[in-house]
Amino acid sequence: MSVKTTEQEIPVTLYVNARPPIFGDEVKMGYRISIDTDNITKYIDDAIHLSKHEITITVPGGVDVLTGMVDGLKEKQKSIRAKAELECNQIETQIQSMLCIEHQPGEGNQ
Repeated sequence: MSVKTTEQEIPVTLYVNARPPIFGDEVKMGYRISIDTDNITKYIDDAIHLSKHEITITVPGGVDVLTGMVDGLKEKQKSIRAKAELECNQIETQIQSMLCIEHQPGEGNQ
C-alpha cells in the first residue's frame, strides 16, 4: 500500500526573536536568534520579539510517506538492536571477568 502526499501550499507565521547567548559567536554578538512558529516572548522572559513573517511553504506531491515512515522505523530498530548487543557484550565481559577471579587459585588453595 502506498500513501502519497498531495501538493499543497501551507501558510506559516514565523516569529524572529533574540535571546541571551549560549556559546560561540552568540557570546561575541551578545545574543542569539531564534525562529519559532509562536511568539515565545509569551513564555520566555528573556526573549525579545524582533519581527513576524508570513510565508507559504509548498509541500511536494507524490512523496511516498508510508515507505519513508517504515524506513525510519527500520533504522531506529537497527540502532536499538546494535545498542542492545553492545550492552549485552559488555555485561558478558563483566561476567567472564568475575568467573576468572572466582577460579584463580588463592593463597592456600594450591
